[in-house]
Amino acid sequence: MKFHVLPSVIAVLISVVIGLVLGVVSSQKSGDGLNVVANGNLGGPVSITVSGAITAHKQQLTPIKGEGPAIADGKQVLLRVSNFAYTADGFMSTINSGAVRAATASQKELGDLFPLVKGATEGSRVVAIYPDKSKVSAEIVVLDLLPTAVRGKMIQPQGFPQGFSVVEDARGVPTVRAAGTALGASRVAVLVQGNGKQVGANDAIYANYLIADSRGQVRESTFGRPAVAYIEAAKTFPGLNSAIVDQRVGSRVVAAVPAAQGRGDGDIFIILDILAQADKAPVQPATPGTGSGAHQNSVK
Repeated sequence: MKFHVLPSVIAVLISVVIGLVLGVVSSQKSGDGLNVVANGNLGGPVSITVSGAITAHKQQLTPIKGEGPAIADGKQVLLRVSNFAYTADGFMSTINSGAVRAATASQKELGDLFPLVKGATEGSRVVAIYPDKSKVSAEIVVLDLLPTAVRGKMIQPQGFPQGFSVVEDARGVPTVRAAGTALGASRVAVLVQGNGKQVGANDAIYANYLIADSRGQVRESTFGRPAVAYIEAAKTFPGLNSAIVDQRVGSRVVAAVPAAQGRGDGDIFIILDILAQADKAPVQPATPGTGSGAHQNSVK
């Protein structure tokens, strides 16, 4: 798509109208150089409006400052990257429309995106502008950093075995307390209600999860691993499937799963943070200056 940049006042008015329709308008000026207005909800499709002049130096803006934890080297990161090409005569095209991707925050895995990610807080939107030496064109990168854990006041589930509860440690990582009571039937309860899209039976998601036995002993957990899990709903066992399908992105869900509905090696409890919907084939975001990406292996 190509368009001519309008005078700055008209461009700002148009961007505000677009933002009201899409849900979010995020802009930040950096003095001399380009002013980029990013439109769209965090983690969703993004469009941009651009005004000003291309300068010789790189610009970095943070139009949305997230309230989540700062992202440290080696930690989980969930991100969506959109890349645009912009020229000095006001033409723009989309290089990469963006897809949510799970990664480890490291130079090796993220390349030139790593300096934008490290130290930024979850829930932030970062805009970076990479001009060419001639100041004729620039690549504009919009980077959304999604939460890697569901946060909010938990509502303890009803109808679970006596003595069962879900608690969080000081880092906000959930775990279960249970007395070893045998599970007669499977149950699912929402601990924190999300407001994202509803997950369908054939959808894939990015999530963190914990599996504990009937006494609350943790068998498996992705909380604290280098990357969040990639899960295809249709390929899960019945007890886990019931905790995914029809739930909303942004929810924390707990499931009580009898052995027959699980892996067959005993009753289990599952806590699941549904963080984002995923593409069936996760992709590597385009690295600034390359205009292309490579496939990423799914997280098991």
